[in-house]
Amino acid sequence: MNIQEIALPVTEYINEVTQKSMIFLHHTAGGHRPDAVINSWKNDRDNNGNPIRVATSFVIGGISTTTNDTAYDGKIVRCFPESKWAYHLGIGGALLNKKSIGIELCNYGPLTFQPGRGFVNYVNTIVPEAQVIELPVPFRGYKYYHKYTNRQLDSLSQLLNQLCSLYSINRNLGLKASLTANAANPAIAFGVNPNALNAASGIWTHTNVRQDKSDCSPQLPLISLLKSL
Repeated sequence: MNIQEIALPVTEYINEVTQKSMIFLHHTAGGHRPDAVINSWKNDRDNNGNPIRVATSFVIGGISTTTNDTAYDGKIVRCFPESKWAYHLGIGGALLNKKSIGIELCNYGPLTFQPGRGFVNYVNTIVPEAQVIELPVPFRGYKYYHKYTNRQLDSLSQLLNQLCSLYSINRNLGLKASLTANAANPAIAFGVNPNALNAASGIWTHTNVRQDKSDCSPQLPLISLLKSL
């Protein structure tokens, strides 16, 4: 597994080593390039011009929705040491953020179908039908989502296994355990989970702690990956 380094300035994360017992999966709600995501974090500022320390350690690239460029598909980029932390959850104060490692998949998230145009993302640009997945039942109000690519999921699987081994995080806890308990309706496992909110160890997704988020969505290939860990 190859991991590229594009370092954020130390002012963009909290330069403190913390004990890790959780991993949270996200998608970026944006384009296919990890470097563009990281540059946006590098350049964001609050109203007083101070750095906003919101980021995840890892970003995994996808396929362009405009040119079908696959050069970044599945590429893993690390922008700060995962032993340290940044605010990536928007809930739980420092505790959940300190205890967790964040991973982003480059992906636009929910889509709507517009007759005559096709599948449209939240910034009103077209996502090719080949990059669209239809869920069995709507999730967070949407039936169509930007599909996580095969290469993204392959890279994610390798990265999760490596991180779980390095930090002694039990792969069977968290979302995987919830998927087993809700085998008849896997989407339930992607809902808000009290265990995640209480900082229980395991692999989780942003939707497990935020009702207003759609990352990650319960796509069957992602579910299959999590079950296979």
